[in-house]
Amino acid sequence: MQKGFILPATILLGLGVTIMSTTFLEFTSNTSVVLNSRNFDALANDAARAGIVYANSCIEASADPLSWTTLTPATNCSGGGAAGSGPYIVENSDYRTTFTVPTATLSNNLLTVVSTGTVQKLDGNGNPVETITSTVKNTLPGSTPPWPVATGLPLHEIKNNETDCAIGNGEMYCWGDNGSNQAGVSSPGDLGWPRRVQNAIAGKTVTYISVANRNACAVADGLPYCWGSDGNQQLGQSAWSSIDYPTNDIPRTSSGPLDGYYVPEVQISDSNNPAIIWPFGIAAPHSMALREDGTVHVWGDGGFRQNGDGGCFLGWCAYPSYSTPTTFNGFKDTTSPFSGKKAERIGTSSHDSCFAAIGRMYCAGVEVPLPIQCNTAWFMSVNNPLVIIFNLCTPTFDDAYDMSAKTQWLTGHTLNNKFIDMDTFEVTTNVGCMMAQNDFYCVGNGPAVGALWSGSWSPPWIELANSDVTSHDNGDNPDSASFDGIYCIIDFGVAKCQGSSWQGGGGIWSWNPITSTGFTGKTPTKIAAGQQHGCLIANGQLYCWGNGHEGVLANGNISLFGNSRTSAQLSGQGGSYPIGTDEGTYAADGPISVGDGHSCGTANGNLFCWGRNTYGQLGIGTTSEQYSPLAPPTTVGIYVRDVSVGANHTCAIADGQLYCWGRNNNGQLGLGNTTDYSTPQLVSAFAGMRVHNVSAGENHTCAVVDGQAYCWGLNSNLQLGDGTLTTRTSPTLVDGNSSILVGKNVRYITAGYTHTCATANGDLYCWGNNANGRTGLNTTSGNSHPTLVTGGTAGSPMVTAPSPDLRPLVTSISAGSNFTCAVINSKVSCFGANSNGQLGDGTTTQRLVPTASANSYFATKVTAGGTHACALLHGNNSKINGNLWCWGNASNGRVGNGSSSGNVTSPTVLNGGDMPETNYGQAEIKSATAVSAGASSTCGVVKGTIMCWGNGANGRLGDGTTTSRNAPNITDDYHFFSSYESGPIY
Repeated sequence: MQKGFILPATILLGLGVTIMSTTFLEFTSNTSVVLNSRNFDALANDAARAGIVYANSCIEASADPLSWTTLTPATNCSGGGAAGSGPYIVENSDYRTTFTVPTATLSNNLLTVVSTGTVQKLDGNGNPVETITSTVKNTLPGSTPPWPVATGLPLHEIKNNETDCAIGNGEMYCWGDNGSNQAGVSSPGDLGWPRRVQNAIAGKTVTYISVANRNACAVADGLPYCWGSDGNQQLGQSAWSSIDYPTNDIPRTSSGPLDGYYVPEVQISDSNNPAIIWPFGIAAPHSMALREDGTVHVWGDGGFRQNGDGGCFLGWCAYPSYSTPTTFNGFKDTTSPFSGKKAERIGTSSHDSCFAAIGRMYCAGVEVPLPIQCNTAWFMSVNNPLVIIFNLCTPTFDDAYDMSAKTQWLTGHTLNNKFIDMDTFEVTTNVGCMMAQNDFYCVGNGPAVGALWSGSWSPPWIELANSDVTSHDNGDNPDSASFDGIYCIIDFGVAKCQGSSWQGGGGIWSWNPITSTGFTGKTPTKIAAGQQHGCLIANGQLYCWGNGHEGVLANGNISLFGNSRTSAQLSGQGGSYPIGTDEGTYAADGPISVGDGHSCGTANGNLFCWGRNTYGQLGIGTTSEQYSPLAPPTTVGIYVRDVSVGANHTCAIADGQLYCWGRNNNGQLGLGNTTDYSTPQLVSAFAGMRVHNVSAGENHTCAVVDGQAYCWGLNSNLQLGDGTLTTRTSPTLVDGNSSILVGKNVRYITAGYTHTCATANGDLYCWGNNANGRTGLNTTSGNSHPTLVTGGTAGSPMVTAPSPDLRPLVTSISAGSNFTCAVINSKVSCFGANSNGQLGDGTTTQRLVPTASANSYFATKVTAGGTHACALLHGNNSKINGNLWCWGNASNGRVGNGSSSGNVTSPTVLNGGDMPETNYGQAEIKSATAVSAGASSTCGVVKGTIMCWGNGANGRLGDGTTTSRNAPNITDDYHFFSSYESGPIY
């Protein structure tokens, strides 16, 4: 096993020798004492102990006990000579003492340090006449125990309601209330244990789920599926009959606006009755889908104007319902507040439809404030001439309204001019919450969040200031007239709930960390709150608490009474389909990043790095390379939600702040200097701001902070985008070319070798070196300022787009060495150099504008490396055949297709190495959830484990060796770095 210690050039041995000498002089403080054999035995023993003390001081000074040569009082911590030090601890006319400590040994993760103390009796001429020795040893822990990779069925997504569902290994599992077969199982009765949902989604990779109290929906291989009750046509099937399980073409994808398109998200709302808001109210369940091009499509009950259509004429008001998907009217109406804008996230409440675009929140439904008499379904949803005659409830909008512009009349809080963090945008039964800058905003009302009960959508307010909420969910209580229910969040890596105390909440306005049984020491990564209960995912396992009626705790108990938990307990481990990892394991959840010679990834929010470490880029305080994943000590216990690896430096986001380390010769660490650092350093320039996304390139770095783009480091090709060629050692706002990005909501950014790209308002922008067409700006010469990419697949509007000027939606980008790839309208497109087929279009011809790859499957992630690329592509029953694809230069096995030479010009599915498995007796391929291509190697997160392939030099594959692999190979155990601690001396 290789340890991460560096040998200091020298150590203050004199101080150590002085201390040791004092020990022995205490024994012989009176020189007139006659030394007998017992005295000499004691001196030898103390000399041996002095060797242990010295060895421990070397270990604490980061010396490698497995590499030093023999230590003596005359050596430094590497075993080399220490100038000015003699070979003895004590030397007088009667005796002299010394010690020797050979190289330590490591076995079964225990380090053994042995020291031999020697006393030499001297004659009158100073010559030794007798030698007495004593040996002692110290056994220390080699490191904290290694954690094995995930086994079983680790989870990475969960949604709760009266029925709960989760995603594990690309498949959907549900449990709880099954009264309307919303659990996707046609057999009647509630489910006390998780059951795998099959039928039309069998063999497909599930990437998105939505759960209501009578329905459920999923996206599998890019297509939407909904099932359960259909009393309000919320399934989108042009019928009124319930559906027991996922069925092809429901909601209708064989005709209408979803036909022939991919659907990244589908949402379905509750059939609840929030009586306190609408005293005579009725449920208005409906659904909506986000299409690949950023348009929104709705169906189901529209009685509260949530379908974005209808109006009043001559005293008659009508707000239509739709039995099949219909394009939201605002995308067709040029007078709409979001005309020409592309939605990037969607969400439904019981009476509203909302989506996020250009960093703002838009909603259709019950707008407030309204007169009190308008807060009833009778006034709002029926043809009622009194509405117009008395001017009581005249609509103030046609299609939707800008929620971000609304202001609290008491507090003045508003989302206006504060960009929403799209990744935290969630809308549930009657409340929507999201991060905006450093604050957690909510809008609406619910039994747990806030006390704004006056209407369905009160203006936004700051629910939690100075926070970093990464996961959250509403309790979806069917009766909002009760104070029963909870809202749960993960804030700074801590799970908290507000609302009903017996369900784990801390009451109104109070966020209470949940208590746990067996959860201590684990890191929550996803949280969900359902009817009177909550669940979370930690270390890939399921933990639930609250009222266990109908089996929602996944503990096998479906009884109504006497089935509750007041603390989070391990769940879902029984039945025919147990979910969650085995106890004590670490489940990788992404992100992951691969550079030129080192890699980093996360498991349960903990950061691990491995590989080359010449400049301290692993963050472990040394420059020793590591062959297995090792956690940088200063990041342990801090929730890391993003990491990016450059050529020789690394940056990560923890608790909303940015940390960088490694090589800094061009200021790429953003610390205001050019000093290398071997431990994570806080980028103080972003103090008081929230960092959302980071990308480390060859010699520069970029980040998205409060919705704006910043770059720093080498700027010889305008890659920093600030309009100059000046190298920057501190973050600088990307504002070149008339500040083209300033004021737009930047969501993702990627730094290549000499160029940079970003997404803003769903569009693609690139700048820097144009060689080979890597910026997609239809040129191969010079350098460019930040510029909108309008060519190829990035600029061609959809033929049937509702709005003629609606450019394609860009959702993922990655800049490689001299080419770039992006996910545009849910499909992969690349541009730039192509001599190795790295563009994946079936040729080796360079492309100057984004060009579609030879695979048109639904894409959720793409990554560009040195001369190869990979993506997560979902199609052709991807759960069975594989969803991880690579192409380009196959040298060293980096493409993972079993070959170590040649070029692969079209995407090739990876189904070898450690990818195949047998799950429930069925041969399948493990589903990947993240992937990153480096200079000559690749890593992915696959069923909760990190797998790597390609060039194995420097241990960059993390499997404990330097062997190259031409197919995915599971990394070695994860380790936490800790210095050897003092132990008993034997």
